[in-house]
Formats: sequence, structure tokens, C-alpha cells
Amino acid sequence: SANVCTSQLNETNQFCKACTFCSNYGKQCNQLVYLHGNNVNLLKANLKPTSRAWNVVHGLLGIPESKSVCMDCWGYRSPNQSLDSSIWILERHNFLQDPIYPNDEPEVIEPHLIYYEKEDAFYDILPSPVFFKPEVHCEYESEIPKGNLNVRFRADFPKSFQNIVLSHPKLRGCPLTLKSATKIECARKCSLDATYRSIYFNDIEKTCVHMQHTDSLLPPKIEESQEGRSGFTKVAYGIP
Repeated sequence: SANVCTSQLNETNQFCKACTFCSNYGKQCNQLVYLHGNNVNLLKANLKPTSRAWNVVHGLLGIPESKSVCMDCWGYRSPNQSLDSSIWILERHNFLQDPIYPNDEPEVIEPHLIYYEKEDAFYDILPSPVFFKPEVHCEYESEIPKGNLNVRFRADFPKSFQNIVLSHPKLRGCPLTLKSATKIECARKCSLDATYRSIYFNDIEKTCVHMQHTDSLLPPKIEESQEGRSGFTKVAYGIP
């Protein structure tokens, strides 16, 4: 399509690995490349009838409770704007009647989406590893920003969260934990990689968590308590 440039790289049973495939592919060419998301309608022409493909839209900023839900994914490509999440309305399926998902629990709303071309539908699944390997389709965004750029972070984007820790022990996003003496150092390390999205700094333990590839609240296994922890989202690269 003239509106989107995509490439199929591989197959994997892990969401974060799918994101990493795209990120590393782009870095080889000095480009920002992401796991595809809201351009799935433009991608359909490249899919086989049996294709199942990862999608970057997720529920890692909160899992809706309704069985007819809207999955949230704020700004994975244009972080100063919200995606039109109305296109991601997902009608729940009875997975117990679906041989592809024999062990799934229909009452559980899960954080990741798989697009199934045969049914022209999305399925929500738990975090990886899943027992099959969906395709990885990557989407070109832009050249990687160069030069001495100013990077903006906000504590209230996409909204203010009273609880910055995910509610379920199996949820985790794509975290990378580092040591940082200060909040500024934590943010600086995040700004050096354009594919990193959010930071969480613990002033007590002097630890810095980078959320790679997509925004997410903190995994419970990393942070059971919010004491001393603050979070910020990268919203824009400024003018040098």
C-alpha cells in the first residue's frame, strides 16, 4: 500500500520477541520499525488464509472487565496522540469450543491480540509463550532521530494512574531493569533508544525499569510495592 510499508520477518510464540524482531530489523537500516498495529486492514492483502499475526495493540495499561471490550494502546507510533481505539472492539469468543485455544478460560480477558485472517477476527491471548507461533509483520515508521535531541517525558500520559503495577502476576510487558542513581539518569538511558517507551524509577532502590517497544504498567514480579517508584512516558523528540 502507498500508505504503509510492512515486512514479514519471522514467527514466534513470544510477544516481546516479535517486537524485538521488528526493532532490530529497523536498527540495521537506521530506521524505526514497529510491530504492526492499527494498519491491519492494509496488511490483509499480504496474509495467507491461515495466517495468525501478532498485533501491537494490547491491554498492558489496564485490562477492561467487559466481555465486549476495547483494548487500549496509546501512542506506540505517535506518542503525543491516542490511537483510535474504537476500531479494536473485540467480541469475546467461547474459546472452549475453539480447538486452537483448548485450554483458554472464556471469562478471562487477556492482554495481547492475535489477528486470524481466516475468520477476519482478533483473539485475545495471555502473555507468551503461546503454544503456536503467530507471524511477525513489521511496519516502517521513520528514520531514527539523530543529533542532540531534546526528549520529553510526562507523568500523566496517556493518563494518570493511581496504581502503576499490573493487576495479574502473568502480565509483564517488555521490561529491562537497570541501575540508575537518579531519575534523570534513568530517563537519559531510555532516550538513547528510540524504541523504548516508558520509564519507572525507584528512588529507594535506585533501580530503573525501561518498558521496551510498548507502554505498560509495571509487572508485579518486579514491583510489588509502589513505594519510592515514579513512572514517566516518552511523548516526543524535540528540536535540537
